[in-house]
Amino acid sequence: MRAMSLERLANMGGMIRTLAGALVLILSVSACGFQPVYTAQDTGAGTMAPSADLAAVNIVPIEDRRGQILHNHLLNNLNPMGRPRQPLYQLTTTLSVSVQSLGILADATASREQVRVRAKSQLSGAGAPQTFTASATSSYNTTESDYGSLVAQEDAVARALEAIANQLTVKLAAFFKKARAQS
Repeated sequence: MRAMSLERLANMGGMIRTLAGALVLILSVSACGFQPVYTAQDTGAGTMAPSADLAAVNIVPIEDRRGQILHNHLLNNLNPMGRPRQPLYQLTTTLSVSVQSLGILADATASREQVRVRAKSQLSGAGAPQTFTASATSSYNTTESDYGSLVAQEDAVARALEAIANQLTVKLAAFFKKARAQS
């Protein structure tokens, strides 16, 4: 019975150390100035959330089918309630896509390829135009079927475009939050 009590006491000591470590971690994160990006921020003129700024961004259509896919992802992220009627900002984006062979077989054909998508966006309407860049890499296996390889490549591009839209959304939200804090 006495051995069981010592074991139970040792287990409680480990639990206390774990809780103390979690408390120290929570306090250190809050002390470093970490703030969530999407929360409302009190400005002198009232409370304003970065999502209100994001919803006021007009996204200019982007060239070709891949641009259209990115445009739609950005619309979903920035304007979930629909396009702004009186936009305060305008976002213009250009895309570049490159494909690189990774796995080369003995017969000099590729068995794996990598797609790298880069986007450069310019936000106007917020004083001086602001430039944001985002990039994403995705890879896929090629097959003997040209159609199968093309579908795999387009899927890889679509995944990269969604990642870019998410990156740009976070960068824009951080920009608006910082701009609100400075004004």
